[in-house]
Amino acid sequence: MDYAMPGFMAEHHEKLRAKFEPLVEATNELAEVQVMAALTLRLARLTQAAPLLSEAGFKEETHMLFRGALESIVNLMYIMHVGPIIEGKTVNCLAKQFISYGDVAFQKFITIRDKESRAAYKNRLKMTDEQIANKIAEVNQKRTAALANGCTKTRWNDKYDFTKMAELVQKNLPPYVMKGMAEIIFSCFVTVNSAVHGDALSLRTQYNELKNRPLEIKTSKYANYADVMGSVTLWAWQVIAEYYNQTDWLNKFVQDNLRVELDKRIEAAKQEASRMVVLPPWVTVK
Repeated sequence: MDYAMPGFMAEHHEKLRAKFEPLVEATNELAEVQVMAALTLRLARLTQAAPLLSEAGFKEETHMLFRGALESIVNLMYIMHVGPIIEGKTVNCLAKQFISYGDVAFQKFITIRDKESRAAYKNRLKMTDEQIANKIAEVNQKRTAALANGCTKTRWNDKYDFTKMAELVQKNLPPYVMKGMAEIIFSCFVTVNSAVHGDALSLRTQYNELKNRPLEIKTSKYANYADVMGSVTLWAWQVIAEYYNQTDWLNKFVQDNLRVELDKRIEAAKQEASRMVVLPPWVTVK
């Protein structure tokens, strides 16, 4: 039964896209729509990639994708559901704040690499010195506006760091998110080993678990974060469906199609299933 959820999300992505993309395109001038679409697409891509690493037995590396998926869903749910409750801001305001942090990060990037940035503008984009000066002035102005809009120099939200946002999302879950699963998932952000990006603790954990020699590749049979990521991606689609008042349609779509997917896998599976698939409460299987 492994990879049931990512398999389902990958197989039916184009059908979901066909349903919701016209709605997104019709309202794409709204910041919250841009954020919903971008983060849902990021989750869909991560979820399709996760089984490749999981099947190879690369546990820590799959966890890196898992961390990226959780960052995406926490940002999405905070902007679209929790932030308006906690901060009293509209989803549009929070989405603009989230997007504008890109201006802060971009200004930091070209400032650190000032010489290289100017050379790129001149040589690749064929800009004059005056045009380059105007461009850099524009970048600085956008950064100033982003900071005034609620960003900080290091994060998009001036009130809460990422760990706190994850805690707030966990305490204020949308109705379509299973509380038990969310408690397990979001706990990744409040433990000492929450950041798995090649840090020292991650590397130590991997060596201790696998007992590998310095450059020996060893794998783990417990490497599957992909099914959880599939569920997280479904939550993102639920955010979109709720925004466009299409929750009933999405629930029925998942109910009808996920049941077929699981029935096929049950028939093909060996007697000893390797893990349990946790389904939303409104999905039933024969």
